[in-house]
Amino acid sequence: MAEIAQFNRYADLVLPKGTCGRADLLLALAMAESDRAREEALAAVLGFELLPDTDIIINGKPAALSMSTTTGTVPKSPQPKLLFRPYFPVRVDNVADKETWTAKQPDSAGYGVLSDDDQADWDCSYSKPEILPIVPWTRLWPRLRRAVARKHAADLDILSLAEQFSKGKFVRRLPRKQRLSWPSPLPVILDFSDRLMPYWDDWRWLNQRLQARFNQQIRFFCLNSLLQKNLRPFIDGEPEQKFVEWPVLGSGDTLLIVSDLGLNDPEHHWPVRRWREILANYRRRGVHVIVLAPVSVRHLQPDIVNCAKVVRLSPDSDLRPIRRMPPICVTQIESRSVLSTMGKTLLAMMSVATRVEPGLLRAFRQCLPDHSRDAGLEGAVWCHLEVDTEPAACALTQSSVQRWRNEFVQLPETIQQRTLDCLRDWHARAPQGVHHEEILLWRHLVNPRIALAEENNATRARQFFLKLKNTLSGNDSKGFEPGERLLQAQIAESHVHWVAPTLGKKESYIEQLSTAARQVERRYAEAELPAGIDLVAWLKSLPSQVPQRVNLLQRPDLSFDILDVTKTVQSGLTRLATLDLDRETMLWGWVHEGETPVYQPWNFLDEGIRRSPVLPRLLQTDSGQQPSAALCLHTGRQCLCFEPFNPPDWADAWGQDTFGLYADLKIDQVIQRFRWIAPGTFLMGSPETEPERSKTEVQHEVTITHGYWLADTACTQAFWSAVKKENLAHFTEDMNNPVESVSWRDVRQFIDQLNHDYPDLYARLPTEAQWEYACRAGTTTPFSFGEQITPEQVNYDGNHPYADGKKGQYRRKTVPVKSLPPNPWGLYEMHGNVWEWCADWYGAYPDHAVTDPAEHENGDGRVLRGGSWHGIARNVRSAVRNGNVPDYRSDHIGFRLALGRAGNSK
Repeated sequence: MAEIAQFNRYADLVLPKGTCGRADLLLALAMAESDRAREEALAAVLGFELLPDTDIIINGKPAALSMSTTTGTVPKSPQPKLLFRPYFPVRVDNVADKETWTAKQPDSAGYGVLSDDDQADWDCSYSKPEILPIVPWTRLWPRLRRAVARKHAADLDILSLAEQFSKGKFVRRLPRKQRLSWPSPLPVILDFSDRLMPYWDDWRWLNQRLQARFNQQIRFFCLNSLLQKNLRPFIDGEPEQKFVEWPVLGSGDTLLIVSDLGLNDPEHHWPVRRWREILANYRRRGVHVIVLAPVSVRHLQPDIVNCAKVVRLSPDSDLRPIRRMPPICVTQIESRSVLSTMGKTLLAMMSVATRVEPGLLRAFRQCLPDHSRDAGLEGAVWCHLEVDTEPAACALTQSSVQRWRNEFVQLPETIQQRTLDCLRDWHARAPQGVHHEEILLWRHLVNPRIALAEENNATRARQFFLKLKNTLSGNDSKGFEPGERLLQAQIAESHVHWVAPTLGKKESYIEQLSTAARQVERRYAEAELPAGIDLVAWLKSLPSQVPQRVNLLQRPDLSFDILDVTKTVQSGLTRLATLDLDRETMLWGWVHEGETPVYQPWNFLDEGIRRSPVLPRLLQTDSGQQPSAALCLHTGRQCLCFEPFNPPDWADAWGQDTFGLYADLKIDQVIQRFRWIAPGTFLMGSPETEPERSKTEVQHEVTITHGYWLADTACTQAFWSAVKKENLAHFTEDMNNPVESVSWRDVRQFIDQLNHDYPDLYARLPTEAQWEYACRAGTTTPFSFGEQITPEQVNYDGNHPYADGKKGQYRRKTVPVKSLPPNPWGLYEMHGNVWEWCADWYGAYPDHAVTDPAEHENGDGRVLRGGSWHGIARNVRSAVRNGNVPDYRSDHIGFRLALGRAGNSK
């Protein structure tokens, strides 16, 4: 740690994330001076992975590195490998078809907006029930008096004296009557800690009762949450502002404490320890301490109960001091933190409530069978780790509420009905939104048979939230002040997060209300969406935009950006995928195996809040394996999945550039580069308006669900010869010319031998759909270069231009690969030069959308795509189709390799 701290001063030298290059590595190694701790520190700062070998990873492969120090000497110790691993798109899932996505939303305008009546209390005439005390005074007072009062001798006991005389006994001491005397003054400490909020009204009730009976004989003190602080005098039911010392008591004095002594909160041990110290101190002084404690029997602890007279304040208690307890075993201690069955039932009942006040919690407890008399349940539930508390109320945590709602479904119908009755009693004077929220939750959690009686109330609840949505969506203020609209947006967003895990797929207004709230209050615009919400419906409820095709880009700092496909990708940016968007927002989230992903919006068109997802800089785990987290982008119709890139074994080198991810295959010093083609959707074929098209080019939507590796050039004569040790080509003046004069069967033999020599390669021909998808590279024009082409872009017969274009050069032969400009995805000579064999049999196109189209089982010939050097311009279009028998050879026919299993090419 000292070494890392020492190198914190180098943090100022770090470039923005993703821009650390070879020079930065050299500087880092020089600064480390062969010290392993320094190397680890600098690797952490710069965002690289430190490997224990002797080379530096550059583009995925080791490269020798010699580096001079300031004195001109070469470091003697081996240098570490530093490797950056990017994310890349591997899969796309169609989550909504075109008909579902374009269907109109139900019109809710007829419900209007919120009125004054909608914002009034649910029932203004209803009075909130009174909170009944834990134990009635008529039962508590005799037991409390007996526990607190001290016995003393009073008048002569005449009856006892006469009885001794009648029996002829010798009277050694005159008998006297024993009377109970209330200590005066008696200090009473009322514990108003937050964990005891369910009992605060009981403390005030006890204060009133004792004050009325003894007046000046009792001094009340208020204790707040921290036991280390002093007390505050408690007068007329309220604590004073000033603080006073704890009562100074001596032998024979009495102290009454009203507290749970921390026993209701087994997860936090410090209150119990502190109370144990206080009670033990008073015991050593000879002070009589009596404690009224609303706790369950299972929460009692001998080491604290045996320090004082502890009386359980609960209906199921006999209200007598607890007898001395024997020590308990470790298993019993651990079981205290496990909630009882009735406690779990209480949490299940609370899952329906928007908020639970102490009085409502007590009403819930009194609905429980058998154990409803255990008052300690209230404190145990209030202190539970899955309960959030605030002044005067509590609620289940957002992360746990759905689990307890699932438990509520299993409760007996009588308890489910009593839950609704309690909610109506205690929330009758609450805002209507609270009541409507609870009605809808209860309606969808109970048996439909008993829910039928509440259908009218459920309909009113839906209408209320649709009115709220209309109020937020309105272009004008509808008579509401800006502050009121912000409050309405807050209510709407809170409601959506609370009910979405249960109602997200059952109530159609949820997603509309969420998007309306986020349009009013922009701070919600990038907040995470609640679990259970329908992602497609949420995105669909956003205002639609003019459809556009964009490139998803990775910036140098590893954040995302978008760019129209017609614009050039600037240096320093990396293209990841091509997307079709008609909303201003996408959803993104990290997906861990076995966990439900949490999505949040990316408002990529909003300049004020367009913070994008950011990819991790360093992908490393303790085991040295890739992390399992994946990044998903949700556009509404599709979900694009990104995973950490693990370089394939066959890659001699790999890296990222403007076009995206690439990997190089080297065979006998001949390198063939492959481009990662991200999955996506495109229109295959040509529109009827395209000049010089063929009727066989039926346009239809195709989705490629998995990415694949595709050679960035046609197979060269050099690469063919490295594998086959022969050259069948006609134009042999340059070994970088594409190999031609090869039949489909020749290519199959070449691929079989390649796979035999490199089993992990899975070399193959691309399918026709994969070929056209890569050729178009996100474009919809006749050529990936636009509406027209020239011989400077494509090798074709320039004497026959396209669509009345200008004539140009006719080369009459092939040209070396990469002689002409690449398409937007970095693929060379997809148009012209040589026709390229595909895996498919030639067959008719479907007239409907397809996903991962399967090959035809048979046909008259194998597919050829792309056109050639002697073809006219019409025949080098992206959509043009051709085919021939598998044995056909010609000097204008070649091929391009694809890698990976078809359909799952990762």
